[in-house]
Amino acid sequence: MVSLPNEIANLTKLESLSLHDCDLIRLPDELCNLTSLRCLRLNNNNLRALPAKLDNLTQLDVLCAAQNQLQRIPDSICSITSLTRLDLDNNCLCSLPENIGQLTSLLWLRCNNNYLRTLPCSIGQLPHIIGMEFGNNVLVHIPVEIGYLTKLTHLALNNNMLESVPDVIGSIKTLRCLLLNNNRIRSLPSNIIESGIETLRWSQRI
Repeated sequence: MVSLPNEIANLTKLESLSLHDCDLIRLPDELCNLTSLRCLRLNNNNLRALPAKLDNLTQLDVLCAAQNQLQRIPDSICSITSLTRLDLDNNCLCSLPENIGQLTSLLWLRCNNNYLRTLPCSIGQLPHIIGMEFGNNVLVHIPVEIGYLTKLTHLALNNNMLESVPDVIGSIKTLRCLLLNNNRIRSLPSNIIESGIETLRWSQRI
């Protein structure tokens, strides 16, 4: 299946849609008419883009689009304030939307195995986020605004190009797991070492 039929728009009461492993290369704009949708799983396809009008899905709670060929995420996704889980692992993303901080209900953000070099500063505006994963990217900088994430418990930054991390990470009292292995970090801020982190992985990229 290369695409979905446009008639999918008739399923206006649909709450969950799983389309993983379908060899999809595109999604019809009519998908965004499924305004009752709460869970959308698109894993393991060949999608290069998501529909521009995703913000029509005002009830969406879970969006999984891992293992595709996505090159960018539409800015409209930032208006889905009901979203609690966003999985973008294993794509071709070089950046995230600048206004991602508008996802005020987001609990988990996964973006492993992409091509991210930086993270938007607005990421520090996610008031309920508890887990973020950015392993296996090409990150060279982490914004200091990350220190505003007062409920964060899990942060994965492993396998990147980081030479340092902001010391404000050590001020996140809820943080329990920090993955920094395989970067270029020669030393860590003392407050990170002295914090209450239970799992800390740190090693230099060879």
